[in-house]
Amino acid sequence: MLNCLKSSATNDVVEADYDVVPVPLLHQIPFAIEIMLTVGLVVSGQLDTQKLRAALEELTNLDQWRKIGSRIRRVKTKVRSTTALHNWPLLTVDTNQDRFALHIPKRFSSTCPAFQWSEKDERTKTAAAAGVSPNRSASETVVFHPPLSDVVHYYRPPHFAQVLSDVLKSGDPVRRNESILSVSVVTFADATLISITLPHLFTDAVGIQNVFAAWATMTAGRPQDVPPVVGFADDILAEIDGEYDPALKPEDRARATPNLKYLIQLLPNIMEMVFAKQETRVIFLPDHVLERLKGEANAESSETKTASEVSQADIVSAIMMKVRVQSFQYPI
Repeated sequence: MLNCLKSSATNDVVEADYDVVPVPLLHQIPFAIEIMLTVGLVVSGQLDTQKLRAALEELTNLDQWRKIGSRIRRVKTKVRSTTALHNWPLLTVDTNQDRFALHIPKRFSSTCPAFQWSEKDERTKTAAAAGVSPNRSASETVVFHPPLSDVVHYYRPPHFAQVLSDVLKSGDPVRRNESILSVSVVTFADATLISITLPHLFTDAVGIQNVFAAWATMTAGRPQDVPPVVGFADDILAEIDGEYDPALKPEDRARATPNLKYLIQLLPNIMEMVFAKQETRVIFLPDHVLERLKGEANAESSETKTASEVSQADIVSAIMMKVRVQSFQYPI
């Protein structure tokens, strides 16, 4: 049987059992490396958890989809940086920096699972009572859920990694070899909450949405309709890398704003993050409300002969911007 660990005596990883792929530098944003992203989906009714789990196991064994069951490893890399003044080099320093790589198991098994799985039975309460969905009576309007800190345990159980260093720096070899994918299913009296957690180093919220879509397609028994994903070692910048030195490794390629200009752009946000109190909430926006606002906006734009059509995404962005502006301490 394939094991993630070489032996109980050494607990060393068997590198031959993995495909090793460097994480692109573009993904290794220093202040975001620790973030574990969690996206939840509330579905009416009580779903068959065993069928859900079996479908996810099938998905993680489907071609390149195997990479969502990767393990993340920290790799020390020597980086040479040069400080220059008007193109005249002043100082060159070699430093060891943290880089990351995906170690993708060539086969999953009971000792090397594709994901962490958690089930919780909360059928004694409704999803609304738990604070993960709006009350039916309030579903005609925009609703703010309770602070996320009060309900986050439903989406991401405490025994899941809360930040990436929980895995990378763990003294437990089993924890260090966990999959990057963690899934939680909570069954309420009237609904089922399904949540996916992945490191931000690996993906973003749109990527998790694609995982949900592929998982649903597999659950529906249509594996042939699951879309392909970018291959393990595909260079997604290959077609636009003319400005790069050909000797530069694909995983080291990135596009960035010059440091000083980037810092100036971020300064107002940094000040707010340091001095402002932040509260995270989920906002429920009824579909019919979005459609009504969309219709009103398009009617107004047609009267002013505006060419572009307003979408639901535009309406959501406008609502978020209005809420954001209302929170400013000073008028703009």
